[in-house]
Formats: sequence, structure tokens, C-alpha cells
Amino acid sequence: MCGQPASGRACIIPHAQFDKSMGGKVVCLVSEGTGNYSARHARDGINLPAKIFESRRQHMETHKSGQYFVIGKPIAHSLSPLIHNQALRELGLEGTYSAREVAVEELADFFAEFRSAHHAGCNITLPLKVAALSLVDEASQRAQRLGAINTLYWREGRLIGENTDVIGFRVPLEGKNFAHALILGAGGVSRAAICALQEMQVKKITITNRSPEKAQALAEEFGIGCSPWEERSGLEADLVINATSLGMKGEREDMTPYPLFRGTGLAYDIVYTPEKTRFLREAEAAGWQTQSGVAMFVEQARASFRLWTGLEMPKESAYTVVRTALAARS
Repeated sequence: MCGQPASGRACIIPHAQFDKSMGGKVVCLVSEGTGNYSARHARDGINLPAKIFESRRQHMETHKSGQYFVIGKPIAHSLSPLIHNQALRELGLEGTYSAREVAVEELADFFAEFRSAHHAGCNITLPLKVAALSLVDEASQRAQRLGAINTLYWREGRLIGENTDVIGFRVPLEGKNFAHALILGAGGVSRAAICALQEMQVKKITITNRSPEKAQALAEEFGIGCSPWEERSGLEADLVINATSLGMKGEREDMTPYPLFRGTGLAYDIVYTPEKTRFLREAEAAGWQTQSGVAMFVEQARASFRLWTGLEMPKESAYTVVRTALAARS
């Protein structure tokens, strides 16, 4: 099962909560099971070693005035600097988050700089997620399974690679159960969706793609079903995920990958520009619940921020700053 250790026990990402009125002291520890997000509420009752308190406190001191980055090519369009700089300001943390254009052939040099300067953290986007995996000291089991990372962070002096796209995908689905999930598209985001759905223990997952060989390859790799693209609307699924670029602002904005919604369920669009795509509008008209890609973007950012700082990125302001920026671009 993707993202689960051999023992079957959920992976735990511990993070500390700090109280500024107490001089920045750790006041409580929250344990978040990435294999089961409800562990955030301590339902597991897992006892974590006291040294985690100290490691998070040291992280805050070490990176108090650190630099954070998002790298990729192209990168100028990224909303990541907006959301992370907002969080740093709101929590009173020193440091800046900036976008830097880095090509694949420049990635090794960036890593050398990152290590030398001991930068605080980094997000990684296309086309670098796969190549970056081989440049870290260690990668999470989930990242290894996906063959890609989107986050760099430090742990006990080692540079760790994680893939928070899976967490970002999962959070909006928390508390929901699905009998059959249908994934439209077979790109990199589909891999994250499959991993998340398997962590959620969705028993039936089917993937379909206009290029059948790509869908078949993913189906074999992850042990899920595969269906011809032409038959997608005839499948009985209660979760339909658009992992294609259809509906994205631009030439394909008036297109949808799913022509007919039947029954009831949830339509989940990875696209977030625009937030309400044709795919979601038609699902809503058919009586389905809908979920835009804004949530996945925000929640993967919040998961990265948690790894870097041990703190929760303020949720309400994170969504507000993203939606405001998207509205300004429309």
C-alpha cells in the first residue's frame, strides 16, 4: 500500500505548536499520521519521544531567518510565494520564500547551493520532481513509491525529500468513503491521486486516459483497474477525478474530460484556474458534490510548511490569499 511502512502502521509526521506569549516555547505536540489524517486529533494515542520537542525548537531557531524556494521551469506563474510569505508574516517568522527558475540541467548546482547555504526549505515543481529524488539524502517511503518529490526539508542534518501532493489531495476527502474512484488522466498528479486513494483504502480504483498505454502502465504499477477512454462515462463511480488539463484557463477552458454524470457522487478537479471549471459546473448541475483543485494546492503547501517549521499554516488566510490572487488573474 502506497505510503505505508512494512508493518502496516501509519507513518507519523510530528509537529510542535509554539506559544509566542511564552517566548516561543513548545506548548503541545500534534502527531499527524500521513497514512491516516485523523491522527491529527490524537485519536491514535501514540506517544512520541520528548526529543521531538527539542528538534522542532532547534529547527525554528536554525531557520529563523532562512530562505525558502519553489523551483521549476517555468515558475513565474507560481502562487507558492504568496501563500508561504503570507504564513511567515502571520506567524511572525523571519525568512522569505521566493520562486526561482531552475532547469533540469541546473538542478544539481541548485542542490549544491541549497546544502552549502543550509536554506530552510524548498518546493519542487515540474519538470524537476523526478530528477530531484536522486539528489536527497533520504526520501520518504511515499516519495520513493511515487518516484518523485515536491518538498525538501532538513532532519537531523540530512536533506529529506517528501511528496506532499498526496497529502494535499487527501485532505479535502477526509471523512468521506468511496466505493469506486475513477481517475481521468495518467500524468504525474494521477500517481499522487492513486497513492492517496490507496492510503484511504478505497477498494476499487480505475484509471483511464486518452493514450491507453500510459493508463495501462500506471494500472499495472499500482495494481488498479484500467478502462478505455471511450467507456469512461459508462462506469459506475462515486468519485470522479479530473487529472487532465482539460478545463484549465486558456484554449481548453471550455472542455471537459467527462461528458455525462450519472447517479450521485463527488467530482474532484485538480485544475484550479478557474476554480469552477466546466467539469465541476456540469457535475453540480447533475446533483453531484464538487471539489476544486484550490484545496489540493493549499493543503500540499500547508503540509510542506509544517515540515519546515513545525507550525500550522493559518488555514483561512491561506485560502483567502490564493482565491484573491486567482480572482485578480481572471
